Amino acid sequence: MVIKSGRFGRFLACSRYPECKGRKPFTVTTGVRCPRDAGELLERRSRRGRIFYGCSNYPKCDFTTWTRPLPQPCPNCGGLGYRGRQGVFELLVITERLRDMIRENAPVSAIRAEARKNGMLYMKEEGLRLVVKG
Repeated sequence: MVIKSGRFGRFLACSRYPECKGRKPFTVTTGVRCPRDAGELLERRSRRGRIFYGCSNYPKCDFTTWTRPLPQPCPNCGGLGYRGRQGVFELLVITERLRDMIRENAPVSAIRAEARKNGMLYMKEEGLRLVVKG
């Protein structure tokens, strides 16, 4: 058998091609088990050529993920790379001082400085905080 390339990607084909027409799909294994049915997760390509990881027991198990699975699953997420969804928000708590500044049409930079002094985090900072927190 030799590795050949076709319009659907690489595959294994018989080296004596027109006499022998045997072929098999070329699979790239990850060494990681599927979290749903303990099948092996394989590297595959979407119709547009993007790499994803799917269960070897497809179509019986339709588990897929875009992120490369980890050999040692994380205790928090089970090796999926995420657990649920988390909202990231930028919150401005209006104090009396901020309320007065807004009424007086203070410059945005002054309002921003006062909000930061009161502990406001920008959305990017809040997102990084949540990532580090886990």
